[in-house]
Amino acid sequence: MELRKSAMESRDRKSCTPQLLVITDEAPYLFHRDNVTQELKMEKRDASGQQTGVKLLREIYLETKHFCALIGDESVDDDTFDECARRVREVDDKVQLVRVPIRTGLLSNNLKNAQFWPVYVQMDEKIEHLPNEDEAWKASKEVNKRFSEAVLEAVEEEHQSIVWIQDFRFWLAPKLVRQMLVKKELYCPIGTFIHIPFPPMKMLQKLKHYKEVLEGILGSDVICFHIKEFCTNFIECCEMILGCQVNYESLEVHYNGRKVTLHAIPVGIKYDLYANLSCKEFPEDCHDVIEDLYNDNADHKIIIGVDRLDYAKGLGNRVKAFQRLLEKHPEHDGKVQYLQVAVPVREGQPGFKHLKEEYEKLVSRTNAALQKKGFSSKINVVLENVPHHDLPVYYKRAHVGLVTPYRDALNLVSLEYVASQTSDPGVLVLSNYAGSAEFMHEALKVDPKNVEQMADTLHRALTMPKQERQTRMIKLRQRVKKELNIDQWVELNMEVLLKIKRINELS
Repeated sequence: MELRKSAMESRDRKSCTPQLLVITDEAPYLFHRDNVTQELKMEKRDASGQQTGVKLLREIYLETKHFCALIGDESVDDDTFDECARRVREVDDKVQLVRVPIRTGLLSNNLKNAQFWPVYVQMDEKIEHLPNEDEAWKASKEVNKRFSEAVLEAVEEEHQSIVWIQDFRFWLAPKLVRQMLVKKELYCPIGTFIHIPFPPMKMLQKLKHYKEVLEGILGSDVICFHIKEFCTNFIECCEMILGCQVNYESLEVHYNGRKVTLHAIPVGIKYDLYANLSCKEFPEDCHDVIEDLYNDNADHKIIIGVDRLDYAKGLGNRVKAFQRLLEKHPEHDGKVQYLQVAVPVREGQPGFKHLKEEYEKLVSRTNAALQKKGFSSKINVVLENVPHHDLPVYYKRAHVGLVTPYRDALNLVSLEYVASQTSDPGVLVLSNYAGSAEFMHEALKVDPKNVEQMADTLHRALTMPKQERQTRMIKLRQRVKKELNIDQWVELNMEVLLKIKRINELS
């Protein structure tokens, strides 16, 4: 409520309202050149949880400036960047693209994907050592420095500011921003929201620069994660590695004479949006695979998975579990189909170079083996982006939502599937290691590395009586609507940042 009140008052007293300076990895727009005309095309990016949150924040909290970049795109030379920045300013003068040299962006991406990502999802077997690691680390520091300098300029223009840093490319930015502010004898609260899992100490120490990462994040006044487990992991690292005085109950770390507070604030979705979209007409221009599966004349149940093509999502074990489901319970043959939407990401990056090819081969081998054994059910895959506004229609008509990552900070697909179950509900099968499992008590939980257990759980989901499905889904939908909505996430984050600002003003 305080946030909304501040937003309303700012219409009349903008000079009294602090501006919010948000740093994110992703720009809200995508750019590409037409192959024929070479004209630069700009389109809105499909909204992730982070982007949706920033958009909502700007609607509520009027004085918001959004700093983002086009990192890792080899086509973004200086001239192209200038054109992109101009196009963005024309439609939204509160979004500022931060210039990052091509090689710097690529090296930073390589390090993030080769080492940081596997550590944070606790899959150290995926860590790759780069031939130019020191240069890549310097590039990552340069990216953080450029963003910090851009934010500092905005703070100097309007002293009443709050800095809100998003995600794991910007581990070093909180410390850099604080150091720059001290030199200029300026102050503003610094908050960091970490959207990915934070690992236990032994896993974090597999990073070469783990101490610098911790010290960088501790430049914040407030650090937020999706669930308390990640707060506890972070506090333990600060205590054992840096020797900080900590409090596990109040979630506090004392560092360099300052108190840094931690909070568990799960991001959410726009519940009503998904519920309403699920009731619209079936899309006319959908992918052929989807159209065939959802044919009105088709007499089968559908198991659906929607994910990025990422080794941490556990897609391979889902394929194996579906095969074991049919082998153990052949009565399902012809009566169930598995649809996996797997959107390729980070193609060409370390750890992801051969992922698409390997997954396609696994699906092909499995379908061939099923066919050889006389089964007609199969794994159906769409390896491309599906319009986000169409997904609720597919979720609603799927009897099982299969969400089994090896490790996930929250997982919005599990929330989206639940919000879309507006009639004759399906069953959510959810990994124990998805952050949302902490809240989704009525889902059927599985160990994503236990293929036999997954197969048995799929059988249970497919044969669950309607009354039990309804009872479970009613409770899940109520919880998602009340506790896991994006509006609440924005308000709670701003509440803790505004509290820090008030405390500083009184001291």
